[in-house]
Amino acid sequence: MPSSVPLTLPILLGSLFSYTFFGALLVQVYIYQTTFTHDPPILKFLVYFLSCAITIDAYLNASDIVFWYATSYGNLTAFPGGRYSKFYGPIMSSLVPMVVQLCFCYRIFILRRTVWPLCILIALISLAQFVGGLCSVIPVFLYGSFNIPRLHDHLNTVGTYVWLTSGATADILIAIIMTVLLSAGRSQDHHTIHNITRSLTLLILETNTFSAMAGVAFLVLFTSLPGTLYILIPGFSLPAIYANTLLVTLNNRIVLRSEADAEHMGSTFGETPLVDNEYARSIETEMSFAPPMAVGHEAVVEERAFSNGDVSRV
Repeated sequence: MPSSVPLTLPILLGSLFSYTFFGALLVQVYIYQTTFTHDPPILKFLVYFLSCAITIDAYLNASDIVFWYATSYGNLTAFPGGRYSKFYGPIMSSLVPMVVQLCFCYRIFILRRTVWPLCILIALISLAQFVGGLCSVIPVFLYGSFNIPRLHDHLNTVGTYVWLTSGATADILIAIIMTVLLSAGRSQDHHTIHNITRSLTLLILETNTFSAMAGVAFLVLFTSLPGTLYILIPGFSLPAIYANTLLVTLNNRIVLRSEADAEHMGSTFGETPLVDNEYARSIETEMSFAPPMAVGHEAVVEERAFSNGDVSRV
């Protein structure tokens, strides 16, 4: 009698990891909701849309877990049905990354408008990974079941490769471009501004690299372990990972604000502040994806400074 572990274990582990990132997302959403009440409405809508989407994702996943491991306990024939996994699997795992990556494209465009061709390139790659994710789930709808051998038919294989390679490529490009832009504006004269841009660079590298690694892990498992469901271990977590990437970036403005306030407090004791409030506001504006025309002088100053490659003038 064949072991049930290759069928049941990946689904269980993937669901547990997904719940972990979902819990982290709830904390991030709470911090955002209580701290950044004056963000643009479109940004608030995006945050709440992603949080609602991941909540629905977790609910559908929990419903399947109850059905597979409780209602149909011991019945392995219940697993190939797939139930809702086609929605919170490939569909959500390609839709949420696309939304997050397009947001970062817009952020890059706001930071430096002259790189708009790269923004378009990343957007097209992101759209390609969404289309690839949809193609990878077509066999499930056609056959009406989550048949393991059919995971590697031609359409599913091509769709999965396009989906995962495009997603990882977009993440890497975003990390590289943001790092270059922030490094170009780093000041060596002002210690605090140097630290702020360095922390921003590290955050972008860490978050985008982590999401890219999750996609690469999915691709490696898909290629090296055909005929198994171990791809679901990272696969179920992809939507929550990308949503956390965006929320962590937005909430990092708390750290930037506290560093700027600490330097400002130093001036009350007769010390010369190393960073002024105008710079802090301009950085916070850029982190909130606000368009330059909506924020007035701060964004103009920031844009000029980055164009000159010197954020110390902000």
